[in-house]
Amino acid sequence: MRKFLLMLSLLITFAASAAESIALRVIPTSGEPVTFLLDTKPEVQFSGQTLVISSTAQPVGVRFEMDKVDNIDFTTVTALNEMEQPGITVTYATGMVTFANIPADTDISVYTTDGRCVTQTRATGEFSLSVSDLAAGIYIVRVGTFVTKISF
Repeated sequence: MRKFLLMLSLLITFAASAAESIALRVIPTSGEPVTFLLDTKPEVQFSGQTLVISSTAQPVGVRFEMDKVDNIDFTTVTALNEMEQPGITVTYATGMVTFANIPADTDISVYTTDGRCVTQTRATGEFSLSVSDLAAGIYIVRVGTFVTKISF
């Protein structure tokens, strides 16, 4: 019986550790962390003072001005899309840009580069933006205190 319990506990420990993954986390000075799962093969590029991270889940790329980035680190993912320290995540799939982990009743605004507001709403949990509803170009998206640029 002891052998069985020992094997069972080892199996549970192994299964729990196998479910963990590592993620790249960018913590902007103005808001919630943005997390990219390493399983999605994030690609980090620097262009002048701009950091651009794209991945298989986010091919559009998320842009950060380096002077507005507080920290870049790695964090442990304990389950699919469940981060140890939750923050707003951005993903792109099938023509939709999706913002997840949004705090309750958060203001969301989408602006053109000339400052025109093209979408304004409130959301809790998740907000999806269809790129087919917008002209090709660069947009600034504000989700509460989190701000990012998207382009397509």
